[in-house]
Amino acid sequence: MSAIAATSTGPVDSATLTRVRTRPGFWTRLSRHRVALISLIFLVFMGLAALLTPYVSPYDPYAMSLGDGGQTPSLQHPLGTDKLGRDNLTRVFTGGRVSIAVALCAVAISSSLGTVLGLMAGFRGGWIDAIIMRLTDIFMAFPLFVLLIVLVSILGSSAKNVVLILGFFSWMGTARLVRGQVLAVMNEPYIEAATSTGAKADQLLLRHVLPNSFVPIVVASTLGVANAMLSEAALSFLGLGIQPPTPSWGNMLNTAQSLQVLVNEPWVWIGPGAAIACTVLAINFLGDGLRDALDPHLQR
Repeated sequence: MSAIAATSTGPVDSATLTRVRTRPGFWTRLSRHRVALISLIFLVFMGLAALLTPYVSPYDPYAMSLGDGGQTPSLQHPLGTDKLGRDNLTRVFTGGRVSIAVALCAVAISSSLGTVLGLMAGFRGGWIDAIIMRLTDIFMAFPLFVLLIVLVSILGSSAKNVVLILGFFSWMGTARLVRGQVLAVMNEPYIEAATSTGAKADQLLLRHVLPNSFVPIVVASTLGVANAMLSEAALSFLGLGIQPPTPSWGNMLNTAQSLQVLVNEPWVWIGPGAAIACTVLAINFLGDGLRDALDPHLQR
């Protein structure tokens, strides 16, 4: 279509045609972003390690052995054991399954809700846009983490409640982003052309507006996973999130609050702390790579 548009205004340069024909695909562009590619490999490894831990680890993450409590790192226990004799490395990978699952479920809810509200606000406009945006402003006026603490304290500490609270109170950024993208798309010439040919509202929304708003939704959702993971870890660290004996990276750090553990038993907190830091960094780097690979304005 770009080549046809060019011929309508004049002859097409051969170099331009070559660039159009040889434009690299998504995976090629992503592979050029080396940090994002390394981050993707790391995240795949963490996901597989979390899923396959029960089948490859010789240790039960829940079984206590008080006689083996507080062991230092060794070949048998690379990250040592906690005070109850449970293998820390096994619990890090098992806790990753819980933390990642909670973050993904929460982002699925918040991204879906934010996308629907953003599409409605940008596409319909008028009083619908005004109501949705004022509602968004109201939700954004509250400090999110304080609100999370209050709601978890009221509703109870469980994985289900953490997912629902994070999901239903983290959609505002996505809604504002999608609304802005929809407003930009609605001013494009192809929207006017589709409208002039008699395209219905649902056709415009599903065939033109939503596909052209896909990139910011994907990037925002990717970065939202990192934010949700940090929020879950913070809640669990405070004892308000995932409750023992179910391991998560946050409640594993909760056991390392004493100065004695921090100084004399660093293997207790290094594992889950490094897992959180590396996973969040990898997700952020992957989000940058996805933005560069999906955005046509950044393609070279």
